[in-house]
Amino acid sequence: DHRDLHSFPTRRSCDLDLTYNGDNSNAFVIDLHHRDVLLSGKIMLRDGMLVGWRESSAWNPDQHLHFAIRGDADLSNILFNEDSTSAIVNLPEETQCLELQVAISGVDIQGAINNLNAAEYKTFDEARQGADSTWEAALGKLMVEGGTKEQKRCFYTALYHCMTSPYLWSDADGRYRGHDNQIHTVDPGREVYTVFSLWDTYRALHPLLTQIEPERTVDFVYTAMKNYEQGGELPMWELASHETHCMIGYHAVPMMLEAYNYLHEEDGTLAGYTPKQLLDAMVATSNRTEAHRAYGTQGYLSSELDNESVSKTLEYAYDDWCIAQMAEIAGDTATARTYWIRSQ
Repeated sequence: DHRDLHSFPTRRSCDLDLTYNGDNSNAFVIDLHHRDVLLSGKIMLRDGMLVGWRESSAWNPDQHLHFAIRGDADLSNILFNEDSTSAIVNLPEETQCLELQVAISGVDIQGAINNLNAAEYKTFDEARQGADSTWEAALGKLMVEGGTKEQKRCFYTALYHCMTSPYLWSDADGRYRGHDNQIHTVDPGREVYTVFSLWDTYRALHPLLTQIEPERTVDFVYTAMKNYEQGGELPMWELASHETHCMIGYHAVPMMLEAYNYLHEEDGTLAGYTPKQLLDAMVATSNRTEAHRAYGTQGYLSSELDNESVSKTLEYAYDDWCIAQMAEIAGDTATARTYWIRSQ
């Protein structure tokens, strides 16, 4: 039905503007079956808002998403399917333009409502102006001189891509779903993130973010340690409170070491953790599987024991070199020696 659609995201919500083509049967659809396998879900009307949840299975086999939607028109004329997992929201006849504000939460419906109520902007135009200012400040952290317009466009497009993940995961009230599938609350001043594709990002993206996004980088380390406390390992390829174990290596280690070297506090802590606590999480993660332990014992990973053995050996060796450095910082010379040898 719509002729035009624009959207602008803020930290925990998104503002949408829909312009319709002039007839009197304008509507929009919510379909919880879209994209991956729906395990359970429901759409409801509550206090003039559309709220609900979907639990789905894909790469993360148990992904939880809750939502709250409000608009500047009456949203109560709804045609549901038999189990309320999809709905057609019919708009008043005079509606030609519609503004919607959508918020999500990994915790519960109330978390999504709280995120919606905490939205910094209340109208689409405010959100558009706010998004412009936010991205101008973010991209303005690096200033380029010389070059052509196309080269600058390429550079700043790449920088924009560098700031699209990891994603903010904790709610406005500080709650988040942890790796034990329980609901936790962040410590004061901290936030939790998700989507750590660390094999893809530890070489270049995280070193860049350590320099230009230091506050978020400290929260990345905080998040990694919460993953360890709740799930027994640092993130490898984490998605919405689930460890997918995709790709190879244990590359939270170099991300955390570099963050420590640049961003630790005067008392020697980082994100509230001592070097010994960071080291313990690194060591436990490096010995998590039989393949890890065999590599550590014999100095390489054999193809008889695991696939991608050469690549994994190289990745483990680099990560162990980083663990040795963290051990030196922590004053643990025995562990430092063990991991210096492993890294060879």
